[in-house]
Amino acid sequence: MPPPFARSLRALDADRSRWWAMFSAFGIALAAAWLVWAFVARVSVYAQSASARLEVDRSASSVESGVAGRIVKNHLVLGAAVREGDVLIELDASSERLALAEARARLSGIAPRILAHRRELAAVEGAQTFAAEKALHASEEARARVAEAEAAARHAHEILARSERLEDAGLVSDVDVSVARAEEESRRLAVDTVRAAASRAVADQRSSPSEHRVRVEQVAQDIATLEADEVATAAAIQRLEHEISLRTLRAPTSGRVAETLPVRSGSVVHEGQRLGAIVPDGKVVLRAEFQPADALGRVRPGQRGRLRLSGFPWAQYGAVDVSVTRVGSELRDGLLRVELGVDATRSRIPLEHGLPGTVEIEIEKVAPATLVLRSAGRLVDEAGQRHEAKQ
Repeated sequence: MPPPFARSLRALDADRSRWWAMFSAFGIALAAAWLVWAFVARVSVYAQSASARLEVDRSASSVESGVAGRIVKNHLVLGAAVREGDVLIELDASSERLALAEARARLSGIAPRILAHRRELAAVEGAQTFAAEKALHASEEARARVAEAEAAARHAHEILARSERLEDAGLVSDVDVSVARAEEESRRLAVDTVRAAASRAVADQRSSPSEHRVRVEQVAQDIATLEADEVATAAAIQRLEHEISLRTLRAPTSGRVAETLPVRSGSVVHEGQRLGAIVPDGKVVLRAEFQPADALGRVRPGQRGRLRLSGFPWAQYGAVDVSVTRVGSELRDGLLRVELGVDATRSRIPLEHGLPGTVEIEIEKVAPATLVLRSAGRLVDEAGQRHEAKQ
């Protein structure tokens, strides 16, 4: 009996040795395969964004009130499509429109008055020329009359002298001499009268141009005043039109109304108050923000990535392919801004402005062992920092 039992024990020992050798060989092969994979294989390393949002490639335009006023009409409807220049909100501009109508009426009456004054100026200038010519003719006529009277006086003087000589010779009577003397006196007085008339004509000739010149200057001044009033009224009209335009809020660009303030007709708005926003039509792009330690110097244009939109489970809808187009060089609020292009042709999700999500960008391919070493290095650094903090 003992010999068969001893053989059974030796057989069991031989089986255990064989199984142990097989398990050892399998463990060694598995360890070798893991080492080869750890040092030879390459896995992708992704940088995950802190936030990401789909936006159009053009910035949204805000609708703001340029002046304070009361709303009389509100056409700003959330989600409505608008064209550039469409009226969105109208503020009360009744007083400005009344003032504008008054200014336009005043302006329309200035031009005829200027025209009438210019005609008057032309008439005064024409009368001035005519008066000067008339005075010149009167002066010449007066001088001719003076010359004629002087000639008649000289002739009467000569007759008187002859009559006196003939009287001395006894050839004429005293009556004839008296008649000649009276005629000479009359002619001399006539010369004085004509000379006085000539002096008055010369004085009139000198005073008439001065009077006309004063009248011309007065009319010209009236024209200048009316023209200045015309310019001031035109400027007032432009100012009122500008104020009315400020009270008519128009769409700054074509697109869709993405934001509205809950205001109604009759509400009072303040100067500079934001009343809504319009998202312009354009191409949808992805703007994401990363932690500097994850992306600074590692995310570059041309790298590929994937976008997972919030509210659309990736297991059902999948991810959206993206690629880096621009990378910021300055931090904003402690984050690095990255802009990415979106491949909308393969997306099952309607890509619209404002959709949030998370983006992952493949920044490198490294061996798994490298990742293990990096993790170990981080753990060592964190332990060292905690130890220093405790001290």
